[in-house]
Amino acid sequence: MPLESRNESPFAGPRPFRREDAGKFFGRDREALELVSLIYANRVVLFYAPTGAGKTSILNAAVLPQIEQEFEIFPAARVSRPAEAAMDSATANTYVRSTLISWIAYGFGAGDADQKLGNLSLADF
Repeated sequence: MPLESRNESPFAGPRPFRREDAGKFFGRDREALELVSLIYANRVVLFYAPTGAGKTSILNAAVLPQIEQEFEIFPAARVSRPAEAAMDSATANTYVRSTLISWIAYGFGAGDADQKLGNLSLADF
């Protein structure tokens, strides 16, 4: 269908593409195929690029829809060391804690960000 007859723009604008935008996402097939292949072949894949390069868009619109039939996909988490995730005497891994706090903020799992996460693992969460 020609763009003139559509009511919506094919461009996401300043936000990343989402899974529901997969039909509008194009031009990165080779990169998406390479990422999918790496995910199938390796337990861990480090995917990095400068800010604004389209990492989130390619994952959301091209990679995750291809692999979600074979893998359980957890919500994205910003793994950093914010003040609320700083290590305390009961926290074994600040990055696990940061991930759990991120997931709680997005409504994944049970509990709230104020709960004592202690030595809770990702699997136990």
